[in-house]
Amino acid sequence: MSRRFPKDFVLPDYAGGSILNLTSSIVRARGGRTPHAPLRDFSCPSAAASPRLVLLVLDGLGENQLRGYLARRKTPSPFFGRFPHRVITTVCPATTAAAVTTFATGGSPAEHAFLGWHIHFPDLGMVATPLPFRTRTGTPLANGDFPLADYLAYPRHLATVRGSRQVLSPSPIPASETTCAQDWWTKKTASDGTLRDFEAKLLRAVRSRAGFFLYAYHPDYDTLCHRFGPAAAAPHRHLEKLDNLLARVAAACGKGTSLLVTADHGHEATETVLDLSAIEGFYGALAILPAGDARLVHCFVRPGKQAAFRKLVMSSKIAPFAACVDGKKALEAGLFGPGKPHPALEARTGDWLLLARAGVTMAAPPAMEKAHFHLSSHGGLSENEMRVPLFCLRGADGRARGTSA
Repeated sequence: MSRRFPKDFVLPDYAGGSILNLTSSIVRARGGRTPHAPLRDFSCPSAAASPRLVLLVLDGLGENQLRGYLARRKTPSPFFGRFPHRVITTVCPATTAAAVTTFATGGSPAEHAFLGWHIHFPDLGMVATPLPFRTRTGTPLANGDFPLADYLAYPRHLATVRGSRQVLSPSPIPASETTCAQDWWTKKTASDGTLRDFEAKLLRAVRSRAGFFLYAYHPDYDTLCHRFGPAAAAPHRHLEKLDNLLARVAAACGKGTSLLVTADHGHEATETVLDLSAIEGFYGALAILPAGDARLVHCFVRPGKQAAFRKLVMSSKIAPFAACVDGKKALEAGLFGPGKPHPALEARTGDWLLLARAGVTMAAPPAMEKAHFHLSSHGGLSENEMRVPLFCLRGADGRARGTSA
């Protein structure tokens, strides 16, 4: 697969070193079925099979960002620096929509076809943002009578996990249309958006005597990185709060309770911006608005404009900032992972992928909308985005014991 992509790109390790494989290990350990390989060298499989298991995903916390945080601390870190961890890759695209759907279903992006924040739904005639359930112009993606679960056709590997399957995330995520289409959750809990309430609900779970698998998701660090950049003071202060929170949760994990902590992706700081809508002829070569994310853009080219499009992406306006990869070749190379392809995978992938180079953030706004750029972004294949930490802790008589996972 690596021959098709620039050497400085980091590709997902779907063979046993990615978040897909971590989820596979959890499904297998808890009596479920999955076609995917387990996590390679997973040193604490007993943790995944614990009566009470919490998988906590911290949005945006890449391995390199974690190292930077630990290097800047002036006092010992109560969780991130205390317990050992290993490094795994996320999936492609390295973005929340793809990664959290992998965590929530156990399927690869090829299987669930959530290929970015913005997704091309050709049979609905639109590019939309399915997690907030909006089109690019802000209208609802579909009405209340639309059979969303049938349409999305999620892979159901996580549904085979035995026992209680729970999800915890800030409101309104648990009640969102896309979460409700995941009918395997036996319990959905919303926090009020504050760290205090999120911690209280985590502590209540780990102190419970009932058995369960809990997938918990926290988005705030990612939001702060987008707004201020990953090296800024605000994300650092938030990591300090998360460090202390996790230390308290780990201390509360008694015998029979295990805690896995990882991330959906990291961040690439913005050094250069590329407004695709401002490039003369670019939108004119497309059949519909581009989809994807700020660092991986899916392009759907008009049949008569293929030559013009290729000329543009090879020009000095685009080539120094993004690599252009044939969509079919990306699928053949397994960029979006193994498994039975989703019926809409090829249609959502598009003709060509623009993969941003280091430090580049792209934008493809709809008509009459100004391009907006974050101070850091994700979705691409840089080391900063692709490599994420994994902590594995097993509770034992009120004391958490960490392994290198």
